[in-house]
Parts: sequence; C-alpha cells; structure tokens
Amino acid sequence: MRIMIIINSFDQCIKILSKQMDSKNEFIKYKGLYERECLQIKELNQVNQINKLDKYLQKEIKFQRELKNYWLKLNNQVIILLMVSAKINEINSLKTQITKQESIVKQVKVIDSSNPTDLRLLLEDLKKKLDKFQQDQSNLEKLKKELEAMNSLNSDLHISKKCLDNQQNDIKKLYQQIK
Repeated sequence: MRIMIIINSFDQCIKILSKQMDSKNEFIKYKGLYERECLQIKELNQVNQINKLDKYLQKEIKFQRELKNYWLKLNNQVIILLMVSAKINEINSLKTQITKQESIVKQVKVIDSSNPTDLRLLLEDLKKKLDKFQQDQSNLEKLKKELEAMNSLNSDLHISKKCLDNQQNDIKKLYQQIK
C-alpha cells in the first residue's frame, strides 16, 4: 500500500511537473509574441518619427523659400525707394534753380532808355534766362509726373510690404507650429 501511495504521489508529481512544463512552454510562447509585438511597435514609432521629421523638413524648406522671396521683395522695395529719393532730390535741386532764376528776373532794374545797346543786351540776356527757365519748368513738370508715378509705386510697395509682413507673421506662426 505504501508503494501505491508512493506511485500515486509520483504520478501526481509527474502531472504537476507536466503542467508546469506546459505553463513554461506557454510562457515562452507568449513572451516571444510579446517581444515581437514590442519590436513591431518600436518600428512603427520609428516610422512615425521619420514621417514627422520629413513633414518638418518639408515645412522648413517651404519656410526658407518664403523667407528668401521675402528678402528679394524687400531688396526690390529698397531699390525703388532709393530711386524715389534720388528723383525727389533732383526735383528739389530744380526748384532751387528756378527760385534763383525767378529772383534774378525780379531784380531787373529799370533801364535808361537812352542807351539802346544796353537794353538790347539786357533783353537778349533776359530772353536766354527765360528760355532756360521755361526749359527748367518743363523738366520740373516731367519730374513731377515721375514723382507722382513713384509715389504711386511707393504706395503699391507699402501695400506689398504689409502683405509681406503678414506673410512673415504667418510663416513665423507656421514655424512655431512646426516646433
């Protein structure tokens, strides 16, 4: 009977060991599945990070292009403003010359009619000065028209600058969103 008990105990030990081995095999199986899942998740995370980096780089490239265009437009505006400034200086110079000529004309003195040669020379001199004055007046009118055109251009540039400033602000916001 003792032998039977020992055999039964031994059978039970074998069953318990068998169950433990089955559990260990299942554990190894699930551990392998878990590790495989972890690797797949890690690979997916890397792919997602690469996609995010790619999107960031695309936005950065777009930002750099827009920034370059902004600087080109800004340089063009500076050049146009310099041209406008030069034209304004030229107009002011002509105005000064005209003012001087007008003062000369006003300073003409009453000439003694007893000396017709002086009168003739004075009239010729005045005629030359009048011709020069009319030519300067014509140039001034042309410059005024150019100034009006430049002012119109300047107004357009001001509007463009506002648009560019708005674009720059949008780019900055986009850049902040990218970060």
